[in-house]
Amino acid sequence: MFTLTVRNTPILAVSKSIPYELERLGVKVDVRVIDPGVGVDPCPFGGLDRVFDVTFFARVAPEKGVFDFLRVVANLVKWRRGIRALVMGFGSGDMAVRTRRIASELGIAGNVEFRFNVPRDEAMRLLAQSKLMIYPTRLDAFPLSVLEALSCGTPVIAYAIPAIRFNYAGTRAVIKTKPLDIEEMTRRTIETLESDAWRGWAGKPWNSQRNTHGKT
Repeated sequence: MFTLTVRNTPILAVSKSIPYELERLGVKVDVRVIDPGVGVDPCPFGGLDRVFDVTFFARVAPEKGVFDFLRVVANLVKWRRGIRALVMGFGSGDMAVRTRRIASELGIAGNVEFRFNVPRDEAMRLLAQSKLMIYPTRLDAFPLSVLEALSCGTPVIAYAIPAIRFNYAGTRAVIKTKPLDIEEMTRRTIETLESDAWRGWAGKPWNSQRNTHGKT
């Protein structure tokens, strides 16, 4: 139906992952990728203590990986009991209740701070206070939250879905793991925290030139 609708009309896409995903679905159309006409303001916060070990920043929903994040945190707590984690993003009242309940069931309620529906300035400040952002989303096109984290000098660990692989291919500050593999994501997080590798990126502002994080 989609193919019949667009027929020979070229489609402009703002994500390099779109042609790949359409082709995987068997949809053969003319897709032309343009660099997205979006960006983020420079992070106004610098030099803050990185008090959160790991942070989730996205819409608080299962498909964006909030429950995967909590499972990673549960694994991290087994490694280091004093792990400090943060969940922030837009979430309905029902999702907020459900997210807190699952954290409690996993035994990590005392390790996780919840900030639902915070203003953007506060979200940027919290990102600048985080060592790592964990982004286990299952679907995306052009992940702005990753851009915002990097603008605050906060590296990201994400599932290697097409939107991440294609748009952040050359960005070493975005660590990619096998989708849905909680154990690999946990392992890469521990490696980064344990080696203090995050310090090499912390505080380095985002370089927006073709979605690269400087030379990192």
